[in-house]
This record gives sequence, C-alpha cells and structure tokens, in this order.
Amino acid sequence: MLSYGGQEILIYPAQFLRVILEVVCEKFNKLANCGSYSSRQLYFKKGKIKSIFDLHRLMKDNPHFN
Repeated sequence: MLSYGGQEILIYPAQFLRVILEVVCEKFNKLANCGSYSSRQLYFKKGKIKSIFDLHRLMKDNPHFN
C-alpha cells in the first residue's frame, strides 16, 4: 500500500503561487481520500482488490478528479 508523507515547506513562493499550490495540494488530498475510500468499500463488499485502472474508471466522474 502506498503511504504519503509530509515535509516542511522548504520554499518561499510568491503569494499567488502559494495559493495555487495550496489548492492543488488540497485537491490531491481529497482525491487520494476518495480513492482509498472507494477501494476499501469494494474490498469489503466483494472481497477483491481492484487494479489502479479499475479505480481510474470508477473515479473519472468524481468532481475532484476533473
């Protein structure tokens, strides 16, 4: 299973770039949470682990994926 780690901010971007980075990181975090939740639910319901391609197909309608 993949694990995500955090790191202290080592760069000091301009204000507009910082806002963009925060939005992108928040969207990625929401998408990762949705993917984890969906794969867990599929495992509990069917007892199988879906491939990354199946999750991609499942998540394509998710608003965080677009």
